[in-house]
Amino acid sequence: MNTKTYITFLYQGSFLREESSQEINHREPNQISIPDNSFGYYFWDRTETVVDGETLKGKAQNQSGTYYPGGSVWTAKEVEKSFPSENILITNMKSNGYDAVRTRQSNWVAFRKGDHIT
Repeated sequence: MNTKTYITFLYQGSFLREESSQEINHREPNQISIPDNSFGYYFWDRTETVVDGETLKGKAQNQSGTYYPGGSVWTAKEVEKSFPSENILITNMKSNGYDAVRTRQSNWVAFRKGDHIT
């Protein structure tokens, strides 16, 4: 049995975010080469084993928080003052009690416990 580490890069999509993952050998954010069009990334592990010549892959585990390079955290009050037309975002932030990240791609995502601005 072998545990491998992966990184998943996040991209803006038409309706939902898009992702691409690749195997890496570390979890050092300052050593990551981030694609220009990616707004964030996270790390995760998966156990793999070979049985009778077939590679069996386990479920994703040990997922890190999301890293937002060049992003900034905003409160609902700050968004309301600077971006008053973002009515849905502001309502969601107030209703659900979270701050938001304005990413380097200028999209908004919820800032969750364990997330990082880099």
